[in-house]
Amino acid sequence: LAAFWAFYNTSLDAHPVLTKIATGVVGTILGDLLAQRLSHHHEEQAARSRGEPAPAFVYDLGRTARLVAYGVVVSTPVGHLWFKFLDTSVMPDAMTSMPAVVTKMVLDQLVMSPLSTALFFMVMRAWEGHPQDAFRYMRGKMVPTLKANYLLWPLAHIINFALVPPSQRILYCNAVGLIWTVILSTI
Repeated sequence: LAAFWAFYNTSLDAHPVLTKIATGVVGTILGDLLAQRLSHHHEEQAARSRGEPAPAFVYDLGRTARLVAYGVVVSTPVGHLWFKFLDTSVMPDAMTSMPAVVTKMVLDQLVMSPLSTALFFMVMRAWEGHPQDAFRYMRGKMVPTLKANYLLWPLAHIINFALVPPSQRILYCNAVGLIWTVILSTI
């Protein structure tokens, strides 16, 4: 494990964005597999409660592929640049001070979260083959998603900005993202 961690950090120093993208791909695949399995488990329970046979689990590879593509093209590169912007623009000489941490978290939650949430749902809907419906779909998902977001991410980002080294912020977000992917799949 120590050797892998050393390799990861060496790779992060040499190729930060590519390493974060690779980490994001793994996290997205694991998170979506978990979300799909949990969703199927709920379907099984509902069928059993109705006295019906449980449906077989069918892995939605297309869904996972869309999420991975979005992570590779949008969320990881944007996240990398966003965190770099926050760390260099918000009290860079005291980046882990409480005022800096809270300011970064507030900016993230009031600026990045609504924008990235809107973009995510519109792109996903378009990639599902319904581009004409993307805006309406996003509008229907925004309020419940942001409500769930505000229960998880503010605390997660207080920890992120206070304790996680800047180069490993995306890795930390990928770990929290496992939980978030499950939450998103229920909205």
